[in-house]
Amino acid sequence: MKYGSVKGVEKPISRLVLGTMIINLNEREKSFKLMDDV
Repeated sequence: MKYGSVKGVEKPISRLVLGTMIINLNEREKSFKLMDDV
């Protein structure tokens, strides 16, 4: 399994979980930045 990281979260997060996150269109730039950081 592949893992990524999210700023402020100490444990690695599986790419499967990251792929199921909901992008909030009201906070589009914040959502895109989160995905870019991974």
